Amino acid sequence: KLKIKHEFIIVNDGSIDNTENIIKKIMRKNKNVININNKKNLGIAASFKKALARCNGEKITVFPSDNYSHKILIYNLLKSNSKADLVISYTINTEARTKLRNAFSVFYNFLYNFCFNTHFKYINGSAIYEVKKLKKIKIISNRYSVFSEINIKFAKLGYSVHETWGLMNINRNKSSA
Repeated sequence: KLKIKHEFIIVNDGSIDNTENIIKKIMRKNKNVININNKKNLGIAASFKKALARCNGEKITVFPSDNYSHKILIYNLLKSNSKADLVISYTINTEARTKLRNAFSVFYNFLYNFCFNTHFKYINGSAIYEVKKLKKIKIISNRYSVFSEINIKFAKLGYSVHETWGLMNINRNKSSA
């Protein structure tokens, strides 16, 4: 619907199931797919860094395989992709998480905003980054906090930020995040 020029970078992070065959099938049908195959699980930060190194586009985003992001969230992010150097999402249906998970998220977000004097509605939301600016910063984190680190650095460097709302998938598989 949005007619955005795109490529897909699929990172198989050490899966031992049928993932590699599924990726090969997708690649036969779509010429704009890049496959990165980690022989062992390296985690989301290392996988994202590898994808960033291979990225040919002006913008990059990541959608983890835990099926967290509802199609409305993805649509709102993509629709807003030209509004800022960093377009970040926050979810409005937090009841989709357990109360304990919500408490951790609220605390995590408060801690980052307090420590770094920022005002993100959700510091670790799915985001779209301008690739040239992203490649200029030194990314230290090797864990899921990599995206919080990047978001803080974009804000502190004075890059433009736009926040947009989205939904979490309610009936998604359990995540180990």
